[in-house]
Amino acid sequence: MNGNLRAIAFKFHTLGRCVIPSGGGPEGKAAMVDWKKYQTERPDDAQLETWERELTPHIWAMPTGAISGLFVIDCDKPSANDLMQRNGLKPHVKTPKGAHFYCSLPSFPIRNSTALLPGLDVRGEGGYVNFIGSNGKGDYQVQILPTDDSFIPFEKLPQEVQEALRPKQVKKHSAPLPEVIPDHERNATLTSLAGA
Repeated sequence: MNGNLRAIAFKFHTLGRCVIPSGGGPEGKAAMVDWKKYQTERPDDAQLETWERELTPHIWAMPTGAISGLFVIDCDKPSANDLMQRNGLKPHVKTPKGAHFYCSLPSFPIRNSTALLPGLDVRGEGGYVNFIGSNGKGDYQVQILPTDDSFIPFEKLPQEVQEALRPKQVKKHSAPLPEVIPDHERNATLTSLAGA
């Protein structure tokens, strides 16, 4: 499904994903534009055409999180890739070092995380991933187009990945319950305990 880079980039765009030009920087995988605004705003067709004409990017990237309606699990080691595939999950993109798996956003925010588990990073709000092209160190090859129904539901992820992604519950310590609660303090005391 590699084909023409521009055609695939525009396909991602028409599927409702945010798309930006990439391939810059010393490692050949940095965004070629100041992409902060594209964390909350999608470029239009004319902007993509301008980037194609003026920058001729050899890689295209996708900001992750709410702007594209997904988060990405980036497996850089065979063990991480095997963990995902043992659970019947297929990668959306093959990368120079592994694979990207596109996932539906759960009810809580997903943040960027490096080494969430060994060899497994996450790109969520404020992140981006390259999806098509080459930087001389390897190719990004689309395996599955990012349609809403192709995303991996959160509950289908391996259990250890789900647990690592879930927000950590902070234990609240409450004061010990007094043996006797005076009548005039009963409501306030019990409300405080219920909140804790």
